[in-house]
Amino acid sequence: MVSIIKRQILPTFIISWVFWIGLAILTRNGDIEPLKFPGIILLFLGGFTPTIVAIYNYGDIKNIFKYLRNGKIDKKLISIFHIIIFLGALISSKGDIEKSLPILLITWLLMTIVLGGNEELLWRGILLDSFMKKARFIPSNIIIGIIWGFWHLPLFLIEGFNKIPFPFFILSSIALSIILSFIRYRGNIISAMVFHGLINTVFNSFNIVNPFGLLISQLILLIYSIYKAREVDEKDNVWDKVADIYDKILENDRPAYRKIGKNINKLDKNARVLELCSGTGILTEYIYKDFTELESSDYSDEMLRELKTKFSGSNIKISKIDCMNIDREDKTYDIVIIANALHIVPDADLTVKEIRRVLDDSGIFIAATFLRENSLKQRLMNKILKLAGIETYNSWTFKEYKEFFENRNWEIIRSEKIPSKFPIGYLELKKK
Repeated sequence: MVSIIKRQILPTFIISWVFWIGLAILTRNGDIEPLKFPGIILLFLGGFTPTIVAIYNYGDIKNIFKYLRNGKIDKKLISIFHIIIFLGALISSKGDIEKSLPILLITWLLMTIVLGGNEELLWRGILLDSFMKKARFIPSNIIIGIIWGFWHLPLFLIEGFNKIPFPFFILSSIALSIILSFIRYRGNIISAMVFHGLINTVFNSFNIVNPFGLLISQLILLIYSIYKAREVDEKDNVWDKVADIYDKILENDRPAYRKIGKNINKLDKNARVLELCSGTGILTEYIYKDFTELESSDYSDEMLRELKTKFSGSNIKISKIDCMNIDREDKTYDIVIIANALHIVPDADLTVKEIRRVLDDSGIFIAATFLRENSLKQRLMNKILKLAGIETYNSWTFKEYKEFFENRNWEIIRSEKIPSKFPIGYLELKKK
């Protein structure tokens, strides 16, 4: 967070505010007008600062346009968003548009490229990506919306430039940040730029006599964006966000992982082993030296990066694998391990079926997971995890956990309840 403030937020504020506060002083003295030369130059330089800062932080100028275009555009949805805002503007202005259609389109283009939309490279681009590595979609955009709103503060010092109360402007910035970010994730940064350009064009070119239509249209888009925010969080892997602190989170559970590792160490050293949902390799640390063919895997790119760093130079094969869709041939492995993941897998049934498919008929399946306790501590932990974007999809007592596998044609050859922060059910299974 300190790096984000130093590299992205502070330079943007300092440079923009120098231009805008200077403009505010000069306009109050009557020396220049804000929308005429040379005042408009100061206005433009302040407004273009986020773009320059974003390009500097991105670092790779050659690929900046690829970054802007990155994403599959939901043309239908984004078109509907534009139509709703346009209709809201027509209602609020009673159809009174101050510019002809060609001039309106040119204004929209300018607003998109250099007079507002250009900011999106920072706010809904570089900065949003930085925040989304650590937080979920809505909290990220509340913070960015507040920052973005306060960035405009010097413009309120220019007489007649902004006509709405500043607290309302902050709330509007938060709402618009959520909408623009949702458009970015359902399209790309250019999609957000175009929509931002439309918003600025509406306020610049429509004679707004009653804001009701625009408020309702933005409220509709805001509600829909919030409703669909979970899709964005799922697309933007929550495990990527916690990868760099994952070892610290599970530090108190290390004795339990060590115990699981000791159990696994007793198995055939020449077996072909697949470890699913390895995370940063906490369990891997206790087993990797004991097998000649170990493949550790995860679906999170950041978890895999941590794995590769931790086990560089070892004999481990590290792969990206979705435990619900294991991209391997039937009966590829002699041992399959999944530790402390089945309770947070959206479809445990499908996961277990996939494991059965890739496991040799004489193979062993190691299934360990946190068990349910009807304790206040666990209920509070589940609430915290849910707020962080980690859903508990499956919940078992030890008895229920064993029945889950027995009912799916697995034979339990070893079972153990391992003490930990929350007890862990450890099972060794084979096909019936």
